[in-house]
Parts: sequence; structure tokens; C-alpha cells
Amino acid sequence: MLSIFAFVLMAVCLAHGYEEGSCQLPLQEDIDWSRVPTSWNLVVTDDPPPHDNAFECITLDITEKRGRPVFKMSGFDSNGDKTAIIIRSWENVGGSYESLMYPDHVSDETISEIINAHKTGGNRRLPILATSFITDYETYFMLLACGNNGVKDIWIFAPQRDISVDDTLSYVNELRLHDAWRSQKLRQSVCTATE
Repeated sequence: MLSIFAFVLMAVCLAHGYEEGSCQLPLQEDIDWSRVPTSWNLVVTDDPPPHDNAFECITLDITEKRGRPVFKMSGFDSNGDKTAIIIRSWENVGGSYESLMYPDHVSDETISEIINAHKTGGNRRLPILATSFITDYETYFMLLACGNNGVKDIWIFAPQRDISVDDTLSYVNELRLHDAWRSQKLRQSVCTATE
């Protein structure tokens, strides 16, 4: 399922945020990861879905915090099969993050090799994304990512799946504070699969 989120990108972080073509991430605010709840549900994403085989009914679990967050995104693909990816992030110069997304079956040893090769400028076997996180610690957690050719991806998570129109508007208003993301079209996540 790596193709769901696969983008080829070498992140370059600047003090004013990340910028690659038409994709500019907002300046990453300091996050107290100990205050961020560990379990979230996808409620809003960019529209249209970036990939035909994108999966819905997604949950996000933060499996490790300590300033280098590790996330597990789980959901159901178009066949109704459960699938998951891991997002391993590390803070970069200027406070922004780089993230590596990969299928949950890839070994930790392989991931360590990829990250070390990336940090030393070596070849990459999996894409590294530039990412920013925005949260109010209670009602939303946003993951914004820059992919290749200026592609912007947005995943907005909430503690519960059912959200109100007011909730959705508050997420849109939060994104509008960041100029480069204000025109992104969003849609509520459709969750029809059940476990």
C-alpha cells in the first residue's frame, strides 16, 4: 500500500518553513508531544482523493512521541481489506519535520538504513516527505505534507468520527491562517467499512 502515499521528495528545510515549488509548509510550531492524545480518526482530507486506491476509515495511532513521532495509519482499502502504513518523523533544522511513510511490514532494520542513507545524502528506496503538524491538543491533529511537483496532502484527525459542520469550518479556518494552504479543497472522510 506504499503507493497510496508514495511521493519522491528530498526535503529541504528553511527557517521560514519548507518550500518546494508551489508547496510551502507553514512554520512548524513547537508541539508538546506528551500532551497529544495517542488515538485519532480521519475526518477531513484533501479533495479529490489523491489516489484511486486511497483507503478510507482511517485511524491514526501515535506509537512513539519523545520529539520523534511515529504514527500508524490503519484503514480499509477498496476491497475491504485492512491495511496500514507507518509514518516515522524526525525534526529538522528550523523546526519542521521530515517523514518517511512505508507499509507496516517493512523491517525496522531496513527503515534505519533508509533514514541513515537519506541523512548522508545517499540513495533513497522510499520517499521522504516534508511535513508539518498542527494541533490544539484536544479537538484536532493536522498532518500537512508536501509531495513531488508541489502536491499538497492534508489529513485532519479528530478524537471522534462524527464531526459537526462547525468542526469542519474550524479546521478550514485554521488552514486559512496559512496562506499557501487556504485554497485547498477539503472533503469529509467517508467511512463505510466496518471491522
